[in-house]
Amino acid sequence: MRKAFLLLALIGSASLLASCGNGEEGSSSLSQGPSSSSEAEESFSLKIAILEGEGIIRLFKDGNEVTEDNFASLVSPGDTVTVEARPGKGEHLLSLTLDGDPLSPSGRYYTFLAKEGENLLEARFALLETDPTDFTFRVKEDGTAEILSYAAPVDLPSPVLIPDEVLSSGEMIPVTSLGEGVFRNLAVDSVKLGKNVSSLTGDSFLDAGSLEEILVDEENPSFSSLDGVLFQGEDLVRYPIAKEGEEYVVPSGTRNVLAHAFEDVGGLARVTLPEGVLSLGEECFASARGLREISFPEGLQSIGDMAFSYTSSLEEVVLPEGLLTLGEGSFYSTAAKKASFPSTLKEIGSRSFYFARSLREIDLAEGLETIGEEAFISTPLASLSCPSSLLRIEKSAFELCSSLTSLSLNEGLLYIGDVAFGRANYIASVHLPSTLEEVGINPFQGVTTLGREGTFTIEEDNPYLEIRDGVLYSKGEEPALLIYPYALSEDSFLIPEGVSSLAQDSFCYQSFLKEVTIPRSVTSIHGAFRSMYLEASGGSEGNALRVNFLGTMEEWASIDLHGSSGEWHEDTSIEGALVHCSDGDVLVA
Repeated sequence: MRKAFLLLALIGSASLLASCGNGEEGSSSLSQGPSSSSEAEESFSLKIAILEGEGIIRLFKDGNEVTEDNFASLVSPGDTVTVEARPGKGEHLLSLTLDGDPLSPSGRYYTFLAKEGENLLEARFALLETDPTDFTFRVKEDGTAEILSYAAPVDLPSPVLIPDEVLSSGEMIPVTSLGEGVFRNLAVDSVKLGKNVSSLTGDSFLDAGSLEEILVDEENPSFSSLDGVLFQGEDLVRYPIAKEGEEYVVPSGTRNVLAHAFEDVGGLARVTLPEGVLSLGEECFASARGLREISFPEGLQSIGDMAFSYTSSLEEVVLPEGLLTLGEGSFYSTAAKKASFPSTLKEIGSRSFYFARSLREIDLAEGLETIGEEAFISTPLASLSCPSSLLRIEKSAFELCSSLTSLSLNEGLLYIGDVAFGRANYIASVHLPSTLEEVGINPFQGVTTLGREGTFTIEEDNPYLEIRDGVLYSKGEEPALLIYPYALSEDSFLIPEGVSSLAQDSFCYQSFLKEVTIPRSVTSIHGAFRSMYLEASGGSEGNALRVNFLGTMEEWASIDLHGSSGEWHEDTSIEGALVHCSDGDVLVA
């Protein structure tokens, strides 16, 4: 009975206290206390923590990305959540845990079952280390090692460290050099040279299309890295192929840009070379596809072979005063529309602008002495004016320049080489200077206008050459017939008595001539009738060349027919396969 009374008293006291509170506010305070505590105990949340490294963690459920903020709304306890752990550059995933328990991978991803309360996901990433055994090498005669290739693992370190030493036959030997194309076609984005590397060239990084930077160990005495670009003393060795940026100013103090330094670099549009640069090595900008502008300093002395070959965006070439050497194929197949040459340059190297199919204008300065073999072959030049200093135009220098219509050859010119203007079909006229001493194999073969009245002339006081009835001969005791022009329209031709030889291809591409008579004074033919426009008929009537010889069959047999050119009438039909001599016909051999 007493216990019941005490219970009633306690209930009454609680009611009294409640009625003495501050109205609704007091009532609300009492009713929310137990409810808030219960919710705290039952909270459902996600926390993601990356304890080490630069990697990224992403979560997904049913195709939706899950974050700490939307976890409770997208996920329920017991649901499967997919985790993607993406390492940073040159990293790997060291550990991934949920509330301290390791998660197991499922293919490329990880999964876990969401639990009530807080879900704590923790990740650790660590830098990948380069395994020296991934390199192949050879031991050189001096007892040091040269790296030859890199067997890149699936997870690439960044940077890839060139080791200081490698193990060979139980002995550690220093790595002092890198061979050609060590990282060819690999996704390596960063390389760091070890302290012992003292020898490499730009071609050590050929075809390393993902390379963004080249670093160097601080203790290396031979090389240095400036903003990811490799230098050796005052020489620029290699600009990484995939380095970001459209413009690069080579640092002041650089003396030489070495071979292959910018080869295959696609992103650079403009490069400025500072005063003091003396040379550009072979293929230094070869296949730099994006290069539109290059600024050359005065004082640059040499440009190496194939230096700017296949620069398919280069717009103009302005070579500086002071340049002495322009290497073979230096602007081979470039896209430049115009090129200017300095007075200090004596020779334009062979194939310098070979197949530069956009080149329409060149400015040749006084001082130039030689235009090399095939220097401007197959370019769309419209005109050519030779400076008075020019002495030689070499073999095929302007061959296949089918847009060339205006040609001005200079007094002082001594030599025009083999096929120098061959098939430059539309040259309007050719006037040979009085100084010209020698021509090679038919320099104007296939020029369609030559032979028409007034289109092929020579200075009358030339002591070495003469043009008679439109045909070019050498002078002297044993004159040679050198060029029978394409457009001479007679159908028969009597070679003058006294001519001793017919030069190779002297009748090349002739299309009107049907009959040639050769005097007894001719002792050599040297393939004069090769490639005339008579072969298409296969020797059918009306389209074959009749050859008459004013001497006997025995005299014909003593003539040197071939010289060094092959068949004396190669690809040309000879009528009935016979030569008609004074005492009978000789079967053509």
